[in-house]
Amino acid sequence: MANRPNANVADAMQGKIAGVNVTNVSGEPGAEPVIRIRGIGTINNNDPLIVIDGIPVNIGNFNSLNPENVAHVEVLKDASAAAIYGSRGSNGVLLVTTKRGITGKPKISLSAYTGFDQTIKSPDAMNSTTFYNYLKEAYANAGPGFTLPAQVTQQYNKNYSTNWFDQIIQKGIIRIIICCYRVALKQTDMPSTRVI
Repeated sequence: MANRPNANVADAMQGKIAGVNVTNVSGEPGAEPVIRIRGIGTINNNDPLIVIDGIPVNIGNFNSLNPENVAHVEVLKDASAAAIYGSRGSNGVLLVTTKRGITGKPKISLSAYTGFDQTIKSPDAMNSTTFYNYLKEAYANAGPGFTLPAQVTQQYNKNYSTNWFDQIIQKGIIRIIICCYRVALKQTDMPSTRVI
């Protein structure tokens, strides 16, 4: 997971785990992807149960998890999920284990990614002259009772030619900067590890 620039853990799982379907419902950058294990099983909620370090969480908390902090992800997608977690595991279970602190010197890691988000192909649009000629031809072909409204000719004479698609769509810059600090803390005589 650490070798791929991903904004969240679900994006990192996309196409990597058999039986797990991760799709982006909207084209909005940073939108929460939809996770399905074994397809759609009900008309109600089809979200899998997500367990991070033994604690069940909802999908929003899962998507806000830092991918750099994930050690591994395990998927339970058959009867074993239902046996352990009951009806909550009927849509499958994602078991996420995060990295632990390590003994010795503290470690600091920094990952930075930059990318661009843009449309691949813009739709072809008419300019004002082409659109005006199109309307003139349409009214001429409509029959003798139809004439081109004067306001259309007035607007054309103002020489406006705006491609609204180009005005709305712009190139987006995506930046992901992740900083991790890992250290092991010792409390009394029992060693324990923490990720801060």
